[in-house]
Amino acid sequence: MKKTIATLAAAMFCCGLLAGPAAAATYSLTYDGPLDILEGGNYNYADITDSHQGKIIDVNVFVNINHTWVGDLDVYLAHSVDDGDTWKYVQLLDEDGGSANNLRNILFDDSAPAYINEVSPPWADATFKPTNGFDGDADSSELAYFIGDQALGIWSLVLYDNATGDTGTLENYRVDVQTAVPLPGAVVLLGSGLVALVGVRRRSGRK
Repeated sequence: MKKTIATLAAAMFCCGLLAGPAAAATYSLTYDGPLDILEGGNYNYADITDSHQGKIIDVNVFVNINHTWVGDLDVYLAHSVDDGDTWKYVQLLDEDGGSANNLRNILFDDSAPAYINEVSPPWADATFKPTNGFDGDADSSELAYFIGDQALGIWSLVLYDNATGDTGTLENYRVDVQTAVPLPGAVVLLGSGLVALVGVRRRSGRK
């Protein structure tokens, strides 16, 4: 019986190293500007390195942009999926807002009640869905497009100013990420295995 118990414990330990259930982890990554937005058809990139492990299950992004004509702007959240060689682009703003000023403390969240382009500016201290359309430079306008990708990589807020005569600055932005992180399987399975072994020993003790 002692040999059987030892063998079973070893097997459970080895299996535990290979697999375990996932736990959700939530964290925020912040880019502290300012970054001047070059106008007249220039792309501007604000990069953040994400060193966290796990698959993405939710993403929101908070932006604080000063601009004297927000309708000039295309704004995207991009994420590298293989160390910067390939990128996914989600469009947050598609030249929406006309001559209004600023995107002041705006959180983009797929679960918000309204799309930003369906609410008249000024836009400040509010939560919106990203614009409900996207151009040829983007893959989607839904942040859920990132779900299932590995978090590890680079996040970039990409700003494109289509015109001249109005200027702007990215003051800061923040990416809120939730991932599914596998727990160390050995901890979970070995713990449950030890409970089972105690049961085996107790049963054997009655005989």
